[in-house]
Amino acid sequence: MEEKATQLYLDKLITELKLTKASEKTITVYTYFLKRFLSDLTKAPEKANQDDVKKFLAKIIDNYKTKSYALVLSSLRFFFNIVIKNPVMAGIKTPRLERVIKEVLTKEEVEKLISTAPTQKSKLIICFLYSTGIRISELTHLRKTDLDLENNQGIVKRGKGKKDRLLFFSKSLINPLKEYLAIVDGEFVFPGWAGRSMAPRNVQNLLKRLRIKTGIAKRISPHVLRRSFATHQHEAGIDIKRIQELLGHERIDTTEGYITVNVKSLKEIKNPLDYLNIRI
Repeated sequence: MEEKATQLYLDKLITELKLTKASEKTITVYTYFLKRFLSDLTKAPEKANQDDVKKFLAKIIDNYKTKSYALVLSSLRFFFNIVIKNPVMAGIKTPRLERVIKEVLTKEEVEKLISTAPTQKSKLIICFLYSTGIRISELTHLRKTDLDLENNQGIVKRGKGKKDRLLFFSKSLINPLKEYLAIVDGEFVFPGWAGRSMAPRNVQNLLKRLRIKTGIAKRISPHVLRRSFATHQHEAGIDIKRIQELLGHERIDTTEGYITVNVKSLKEIKNPLDYLNIRI
């Protein structure tokens, strides 16, 4: 399809996505995949049939993992169903996502990270990520006015899905945060260069350096700390629905995917063979 015609359809897609209050990231991803599809199409998409879609999918399927491939399908499904009202995607199913056991840190590893962090600011960043389960993008945009230190809580404004939600942190952080914020200029809790919001990459690089310094073999990232928060809360007996609210998930199955039963917990379960009165 010609570039000018392609752009007209991309503009229509962007308009419809904005009307659903889709995030900029979603708009970027959907636009990218639709542009790839339209560049291969030799007819108007209103006249496209299922063979056209399957031909495109067969061409790209080996280039993407299942999760990314599912995004391709979501992009095309939104375009055909919502933008141009062509039911061509009706018989095309999304593949089942592979279940991968995701790493979480042990409590001892979290302690080691915090104690090894070189500054008060870096210690508080790690503590806050682990204590609240906050997303890195939310942490870097958190403002001083968003926190209620006396009640060890705060509010994430316009988080993922552009929704506000409450966050709660450990009472042990109240005084350290008060002391830290008293000497921090600007509006952000964890400011970056010249008082601007901190770049997420700075936090990611901090954790990479600490991983090397502590000798922890696992991959460490803000998201791993978020999963560790969810897993440790669940192990402590917190109901999964409450964890869902704390994480800001819309779907309970998303929260379930964050929770990993650690090996130590599994090893503590008595094996059924141990109940039998047998000699081997």
